[in-house]
Amino acid sequence: LPLPAVIEAMDLFIEFGLRGVLAVTLALFHMQQRRFMACGAMEHVLELINQDMRSAPIDGELLVKSARLWLPSVNRAVAESYGISADVDLADP
Repeated sequence: LPLPAVIEAMDLFIEFGLRGVLAVTLALFHMQQRRFMACGAMEHVLELINQDMRSAPIDGELLVKSARLWLPSVNRAVAESYGISADVDLADP
């Protein structure tokens, strides 16, 4: 991620830890899905991730809003992976 987007997402990382990182990652992949799908081979995907996405402008505010929408799904997946009821509120750090 470009530094401005990382700075924008920092509060999510601090507030939700690994769940925040996962939510931001999913949001980023969702926002960039057309670019990923346009890659013809895995080498192009890796190049996109390693080079292009570092320098491409990403709206940090939009990224954070999208990541917050992903948080409930991330919370459910984390709860299920630990055998915790999906009804348990993992929103509190």
